[in-house]
Amino acid sequence: MNTKEYYLTELRRIKSILAAQNPMLNNEAVNSFAFLSANLGHFLPMLNYEMHINIFRQFQLQHWLNAKDVAFFKEEYPLRITGWKAVLTEIRKRPGIICTYHFGAYQLINYLLVKAQVPFALLVAGVVKETWKRRYPDLLEALHEAEEAGRFVLLDANQAASLRRMYSLSKKGFQLLIYVDGLEGIRQSKNAGLEQVSFMGQQVAVPWGAAHIAHTLKLPIYTLLALRKEKSVSIQAIPTIHPVEDVDRSIFVNAVMGKLYGWLATFLIHWPEQWTNWPYVHNIRINQHQLSSNRWRKLDSEAYTDQLKYGIYTDGDSDFLLRKSDMTTFPIDRTEYHMLRKHWYGQGR
Repeated sequence: MNTKEYYLTELRRIKSILAAQNPMLNNEAVNSFAFLSANLGHFLPMLNYEMHINIFRQFQLQHWLNAKDVAFFKEEYPLRITGWKAVLTEIRKRPGIICTYHFGAYQLINYLLVKAQVPFALLVAGVVKETWKRRYPDLLEALHEAEEAGRFVLLDANQAASLRRMYSLSKKGFQLLIYVDGLEGIRQSKNAGLEQVSFMGQQVAVPWGAAHIAHTLKLPIYTLLALRKEKSVSIQAIPTIHPVEDVDRSIFVNAVMGKLYGWLATFLIHWPEQWTNWPYVHNIRINQHQLSSNRWRKLDSEAYTDQLKYGIYTDGDSDFLLRKSDMTTFPIDRTEYHMLRKHWYGQGR
């Protein structure tokens, strides 16, 4: 059995397992679904609860597919890839910033750059590398080989010296790869390094680093993502955004970040399950409600068993009821958590 046949056989097997089992099989899944469902309610309010469940099942499948992607990085990727040649031709014209997202086969972008022997620097938060060590050892091994060959550099986004290194690397012909939807460290819209933009009918505050760097270093922006299809991956891209000499930085940054998130939204409407950020995206919403210290039993006659309106989750040794409409949480006792989990939440459909 070749790698493609093996991949497709495993895909059918996992789909069968996920379709048969309870999607909220454990506490981690219950937690993830509570916030994914709440955020779908804010950004895609036309969806009903059954659609939330279906999207979550597909969301779980995407996690499996991402893990399988990385397992094949040592060898030949088993699925057909379309659109990459045109993107590769464009980025080879001039060093710039490759902006992509945690969407679809998002790790595949690194693989394709390594295989094409394109020198690139990946800008990530320090905590991301530690996560990769646990989840994606094959990816790190492939990147390490490229690093040994002088074609790859991993930069810490939290270090001030990284900007100077980016400038130096771009002069040497390196592309700069940034996941523009990275949410590490975001807490309040007042934080430095955030830009307010409209996103799927909401006002959000997103990291402006990619646009800021492009303006500062006068680099073009290549925007792409890897859309999963049934038996292939399609590399989608928009026309290159070129730096403009006489445009004020704040205007340029706002326009670029609005465009990058607006483009992402066009995919989320059709393939919401392919975005890994759904359980966390409430962190970027403007005017986010703070945690509540109320007890859930003080909600009077509200139907707290309505799973479209409420969810449950655990955080360490504490348990909470989540009101999805305003992301307000209510501490509950462990016995109350298990009662809700047994009779309502976590049962799936």
